[in-house]
Amino acid sequence: MSVDVLINNVTKRYGDFTAIEDMSFKINKGEFFTLLGPSGCGKTTLLRMIAGFNTIEGGDILFDTTNINKLPAHKRDIGMVFQNYAIFPHLSTYDNVAYGLKARKVPKDEAHKRIMDALKVVQIEQLKDRMPHELSGGQQQRVALARAIVIEPKILLMDEPLSNLDAKLRVQMRSTIKKLQSKLGITTIYVTHDQEEALAISDRIAVMNLGKVMQIGSPDEVYRRPSNDFVADFIGTSNFLEGKIISSENGSMIIDVMDYQFTVQFDKNHQGDVLLSVRPEHFFFSEESKGIKGEIILSTFLGDFINYEIQLPNGDILEVNEYTEKVGKIRNNGPVTLQINEKSVSIFTRDGKERLVR
Repeated sequence: MSVDVLINNVTKRYGDFTAIEDMSFKINKGEFFTLLGPSGCGKTTLLRMIAGFNTIEGGDILFDTTNINKLPAHKRDIGMVFQNYAIFPHLSTYDNVAYGLKARKVPKDEAHKRIMDALKVVQIEQLKDRMPHELSGGQQQRVALARAIVIEPKILLMDEPLSNLDAKLRVQMRSTIKKLQSKLGITTIYVTHDQEEALAISDRIAVMNLGKVMQIGSPDEVYRRPSNDFVADFIGTSNFLEGKIISSENGSMIIDVMDYQFTVQFDKNHQGDVLLSVRPEHFFFSEESKGIKGEIILSTFLGDFINYEIQLPNGDILEVNEYTEKVGKIRNNGPVTLQINEKSVSIFTRDGKERLVR
């Protein structure tokens, strides 16, 4: 049976260094929740606090209404999947998966059924007698998954579980993990620095930096509506442009960017300079005279779309994507005019800390 996880004003320090600073949010029962951020942002530290491997200096962690701050790790009813698999090299696939059940003194007949069910779920029942050195990396990771779920935990914790796999296998395994989690309905907390992985598998994502949560939202929300410039830059590719508000009234503001003006709807009244974040797919080429002037200096065909590098008069480079089904051929290098999809642009205060548009 899954549980809610409440992170309430949690703090973690190592001497003078604060790894997690006054962090609060809720992970819902049965949710696939991802902690995403660069190395050193505190995501693994937080996961280890939830697991019981790290102490908690401040705040509380609750499973439903139970405070687990001082509960030993082995009593927290969690399943854990590590980056390096951490399966026992001297035990077969079957015995690796059986380990947690033996520790819990589950009767032999029941244990056998649960082990075989877990192996079937991760599709390696035919490998039950193999030793770890006889398994591929992906197969070893499936053993680790089976071992974690066979104990029927309330929470599944996963720390960069796919980082040691090659690119193709990572894609296959993330699909396997998402289907497995959806089928079992286990509250899952997943740590990764891979933005594409997070977008592909998560119900919600907490984007972290320097021990703080920058934004929590669905994959669509954090990609399309980043709350600040860090999230916009970390999730996907963004072009940043300086702009200025020309007028702001009646829920609309006119933005000027390099003498190109357009109108957006705003949430918060603001005046003066702003910072724009524009995804490569949110620019489009225009035959009109108004727009941002630039010059194509590089074209790269990438199958579904063509990626262009556009050099601006000030020397800055923009990335622009144009889908091949719309144009059919690569544009020649030379002068172009760009306009912005006004409904998709993100506009922040000049320092990038606060989002202004809806």
